[in-house]
Amino acid sequence: MTRISSLEDLFHRVSTLVRETPATAELQVSNDDKLRLYGSYKHVTCGPCKTHPPSILQPIERAKHLAWKSNNEQSKHDSMLIYVQVAAEQNNWVGRECKNMLLEWSKYDANQIKNAPCEEQNDSICNENDRNEKDKEDEVIKKYPAFVTSSAIKENSAFVNFIQLDPNFMERFFRLKSILPRGQLDISFGQLANAARHCSQYPTLQKVHATEKEICCHWHGNSADDDMIVGLSVRSLFDLYLRAKCFPAGSKIIMSPPINIPGMMSVLDYHQLEVIAIDLPESFESDYILRIDIDQIGEVVKETISSKNKIAAFMVVNPFGIQTATQDDMKKLRVLADEYNFDILDDSAECYSQEQPLECSQDSDLTFISFGPIKTSTALGGGVAILPAKNGALSKKMRQLHESLYPHQTQKEYLLRVLGAFITKFIASTPLLYGLIYKACQLLNIPFDTAVTFPTRSFATPYNLSIIRRRPSLALLSLMANRLQKKDVHRNTHTKVTRCQEFYSLISPVSNVVQYPRPAASCRHAYWLAPIIVASPQDTSDQLLNYHGFDVPRGLSQLCCIKKTGAPRTQRLMNSILYLPVSSRTDMSRADLERLALALESVLVSKIDTKISESTLDYRSEKRVILLMLTVLLLQFVPGILCMCLRVLEVAILIFVLKLGIEVALTFFLANDYVNSSSCFAKYNPMLKNILQKERRVEAENEKVLSEVSALNFVPGDDDDETKTSLLITGVTGFLGSCILHQLLYCKAFKASVDRVVVICRPKHGKSAKARVDELLDQNIFSLLTKEEKQNLIVVLEGDVSKPHAGLSTKDLNMLKYDLQIQSIINCAASVGFVQSLDEAAGANITSALHLHNLSMLLNAKFVQISTAFVHGALTGTQLSPLPETLFDFRSFDPNRIYTSMIGNQIYASSAMTALKFPNTYTFSKCICEHLLFQQGRDNVIIIRPSIIGPSLCSPFEGWSGQKPSTIVAATCLYTKMPLSIWCFGKEKAPVVPVDVVARFVLVKAFKLSSHSSKGPIENKTRYEKPLSTEKVEVFHSINEIREADIPSVHEILHGNIFNAAWNVESNDTSLFSWFDFATSVPHFGTVLGYFTRTTCYIGFLVSTKVLPSLSLSQEKFAALYYYALQVPFSGVLKLLNFIGKKSLANRLSKIETYLNLPVLFYPFINNSFHFKSDLQAPSRMEGDRYMCSCITAAHQFLHDRSKKALPKASCVVVAGKNHKKLNSDLTWMLTQPRGNFLVRIIGYFFIKILRASCTSVTVDVESFSSAINRSRSSKGEVDHIILAPAHRSFYDFILLSFVAFSLPEMQVKIPHIAAADTFSRIPLIGWIIEYANVFFLRRGQGFDPDLEKQIRKVKNNSGETGACIEVFIEGSRSRDRRFLRPKTGFLRCLAQTGGDHIII
Repeated sequence: MTRISSLEDLFHRVSTLVRETPATAELQVSNDDKLRLYGSYKHVTCGPCKTHPPSILQPIERAKHLAWKSNNEQSKHDSMLIYVQVAAEQNNWVGRECKNMLLEWSKYDANQIKNAPCEEQNDSICNENDRNEKDKEDEVIKKYPAFVTSSAIKENSAFVNFIQLDPNFMERFFRLKSILPRGQLDISFGQLANAARHCSQYPTLQKVHATEKEICCHWHGNSADDDMIVGLSVRSLFDLYLRAKCFPAGSKIIMSPPINIPGMMSVLDYHQLEVIAIDLPESFESDYILRIDIDQIGEVVKETISSKNKIAAFMVVNPFGIQTATQDDMKKLRVLADEYNFDILDDSAECYSQEQPLECSQDSDLTFISFGPIKTSTALGGGVAILPAKNGALSKKMRQLHESLYPHQTQKEYLLRVLGAFITKFIASTPLLYGLIYKACQLLNIPFDTAVTFPTRSFATPYNLSIIRRRPSLALLSLMANRLQKKDVHRNTHTKVTRCQEFYSLISPVSNVVQYPRPAASCRHAYWLAPIIVASPQDTSDQLLNYHGFDVPRGLSQLCCIKKTGAPRTQRLMNSILYLPVSSRTDMSRADLERLALALESVLVSKIDTKISESTLDYRSEKRVILLMLTVLLLQFVPGILCMCLRVLEVAILIFVLKLGIEVALTFFLANDYVNSSSCFAKYNPMLKNILQKERRVEAENEKVLSEVSALNFVPGDDDDETKTSLLITGVTGFLGSCILHQLLYCKAFKASVDRVVVICRPKHGKSAKARVDELLDQNIFSLLTKEEKQNLIVVLEGDVSKPHAGLSTKDLNMLKYDLQIQSIINCAASVGFVQSLDEAAGANITSALHLHNLSMLLNAKFVQISTAFVHGALTGTQLSPLPETLFDFRSFDPNRIYTSMIGNQIYASSAMTALKFPNTYTFSKCICEHLLFQQGRDNVIIIRPSIIGPSLCSPFEGWSGQKPSTIVAATCLYTKMPLSIWCFGKEKAPVVPVDVVARFVLVKAFKLSSHSSKGPIENKTRYEKPLSTEKVEVFHSINEIREADIPSVHEILHGNIFNAAWNVESNDTSLFSWFDFATSVPHFGTVLGYFTRTTCYIGFLVSTKVLPSLSLSQEKFAALYYYALQVPFSGVLKLLNFIGKKSLANRLSKIETYLNLPVLFYPFINNSFHFKSDLQAPSRMEGDRYMCSCITAAHQFLHDRSKKALPKASCVVVAGKNHKKLNSDLTWMLTQPRGNFLVRIIGYFFIKILRASCTSVTVDVESFSSAINRSRSSKGEVDHIILAPAHRSFYDFILLSFVAFSLPEMQVKIPHIAAADTFSRIPLIGWIIEYANVFFLRRGQGFDPDLEKQIRKVKNNSGETGACIEVFIEGSRSRDRRFLRPKTGFLRCLAQTGGDHIII
């Protein structure tokens, strides 16, 4: 190399080398270094930057401009030095070449790299100490050239303020030192953002399985025949393995070397297994080779077996990323394992390396690999267990246990871990911030090691085992799959290994005081950690942290010696370990490595004077400095805070304007559809008054309607006590059960045939069965029965249907069989929970029914099972082929095995439910129950399948819906209280049947089929000498007890055994209602009754009836949309309210959370058209719209009964005044009204304010208006015109009726055209304004007005087909003494001359 004469020559050579070298994968340079090179080069060649910055839409050009501009404060000399130094710091051959040129130049110009204190003095007065200092510096330069060069340039250049404050200044003034963190998470910020994005996915079983399969496809290290199980952590997989093996308590687990984390020991303690620790070989303390001692292992195994102890497994531990067992060692272990029958576990949790994938030994039975937070290629959790093909049975069992017993980690939990990792990585990327945290921990007396390691812990310690017994979330699996792909090259393993080996070579001269664990010659080292062994680790760590700015901890991970006794060499190793920040930090340059090596040598050997002086913390001065820093920061941020407030104000104004714009747009596009979509409120609102007052009216008209249904007619036999029978009913406290009981006690046809009604009820909430039934009988619907009648007709038995024979005692069983002679058992007990687990649904809906059926066979009685009409999976039937009254065909699935699986591991049942496309566990369990009942004894079984059960049609009274909202009433309550709950209503007919229709249908079938049964008379009505014992009764214990010969085929089940309790396909459409009509009627009721504002109503109306139905979403996609659009925000609101102390409001909202998932659960029922074969045909005189309003008013009754404040009643709707409930601002109210031009809205806005200031309340009798509306259209189909003729008592009368029509458009009353005296037209400006507010003028007191007839005709013609609405003051002038004045007849004559029918109100 030719001599480099000057810095300019050095810069020219370096820049030429950098410019002419082609970019390759090996010569990758970080973006920061590229910008520093670019900025320095431009400053040297072009001078200071004076151009304007590019647009922010050009991020690359803008970044280059800012890099160039940042050098404006530098001299050309300094910029050349910076350029050369950055190029020399690159860890590639170009960087090494530039470093050689820099060292060559430094020999000829030492003033540029050294800061010799002797230069300020005459050379002749340099003493011997100065020469010694020079010798020491020369020694450092030879050993650590990159570090010295870097330090000299930084000290002598003005580049110190290029990016951040001078660290030396920060240390002197604030006593704040930059500390190089102990490590970095092996994941980029982009990958963390990708992980957060994955958390937004809706987790489904199909997505989870697909992602697990993708992970297996991306795995590089295992054979294609090996099986892989992906778990939440290695601890979870280890626990899964032990659960699958079921080792006896006290079995031994041999571990070598005995280095592991406490969590693994906790798993072993839970399973009551003991650990035998095999110490490191004696040679370790001389050669420091970390490997297992195979000879000692053989001796321990034989000794353990000879003492008659069970060896469960041998675990090979590979700590620090070092493989501790050679291939020969594994083969010898395999021989021992085969001879003594134990498993070999390979704990390679820390050995994964993407570029050098782990080749799992075929001699091991199970290999563990971790992707925890601080692991290589971390996924912030997760682990894999690899099992060779020979262990297929173990793999299958582990997978079954994993899928059936381990729930999934939630997306929310993983998102919190991602956010914690983001903060941790940000702090670890900023040494100055890391030093600030260290200083804060000192001042607050917080252990720094605990504060730093806490965010990287996968699980809090100590922890319950249930925390790890979970499966990874979908987001974790997705990130793991991404990290395993080849394109994920964030961590260059080769560079990491090279960096660690390079550092170990730097500390080799001091090997007498510093050592490090090494692998055997044929073993692999992944360099997950870079540990060193020193004599005094704690003192060394403290000095490196406090005086050299390196965080070199003793506990970077949780690894420890698992036995304090029995493994002295391992214990000494773990007590002497320090973890260097070399392996995990990708940003460490050669200069940083040399600086760390120099600091370590200075601490341990003290050969080089680093000018360290002990200093103690002056807490008083530290606090003053911290206070000063906070004051300076506050003053610095005050302008920013003011600007932020202005920005917030701007945003608030923008949001307000945007809100008004949205409201106007919604009104403009949806108002007409909203008003014209339904007239149910106007026609049927009087139902509200009757239901709210709970009047028990004789519904004679509806009784006549039901009499048309032939399937509900029942003629009893002779009124003879000998022919009367007894019935047993379960579930009477429920909706259908209480209605059946009411029918039995009140309907003459059934009451004449019943002697006693036996009720089985269980104690609940501290109330006995008798108290619960008495509470039911005290309700208003049973008020006509006397106390004696209730006692004589009803027998209450305390029992539990989930137990054999309903948990009845022997005495009660004898009474049922011999005294009461039960003829039929009606089972109404069930759990209508769509989100129940399979085992819960099986217990509530199958096991209890089978127990009761056994009881019916014991009593020789008919068994009536209440099922559901939706037991056909995804089938909905058609008009030509309706859903039949036969058992559902399970195809290749066995109902017996399904039931066994439901109460077991649930794998087979889940597969069957998915394959047969059942929407929920309720319908699935009911379908299984039908099959099992007919298998157990089909001769006495009657199945009744009701569809969605709604409020009653006539009995006990119209709209009765029980004590709790069920099915459609619950849906109406949720839609009313939360109209933005994102329903999706189709235009299909609603499969809803009244509860009293179902109750009558059940009783008719029970009585008719029981009367035709083969049950003969009881030969001996007296008791046996020995009481009937439950031990002599065959009790249903297992489904396997059913003989295959007793199992009928689907085609053997005749129509007479199963009945659909739903309106059949021949029913008239006018007798039914559609879900769309329901969706448009509920907002009308809700808006008038004050449940929500019109804006909310419009949004719900738009989403539920227009947007979502047009998308034709599948149930899975709708569930995902609903989860993220509503359930997640709602849960966040609840937590926020609890956090800020609004617990009362949070408790009120939490009550809605129970019903929050109803839109998803109801989705398959409200977006499919169901067709049933049934004996029930809806009567032609039944009004579907009226029954729909009955469902809505039933929901209003439920909300009214449970509200502490009285809800508004339809007969007295408050529209204005001080008592008017103001849901939003008057401006929003005015803009969102469906009807009225701009002038009408302005008048309405001011008038409602006037009424609020002058009136207590303005109420409207909507029932009277409904009567007028219903008569406004004649039977001939001609249009009737409505004439409003109010009394004229005050000035408010001019616009009061117009205000009512404007406020309540749901009444279907148009805003009237007002006939006013022509004197108003002559008032300047006022006359012009009111003319545009639907006012026309007439002349009074001047005889015939020729223009009046023309104006009336014009109003009628403009009204179209719906008829005109005209308001006129018949009295003419205002009455001043509140007496009626003589009416004017001229206006009426003009009305008659214009033609048409008129209704005058």
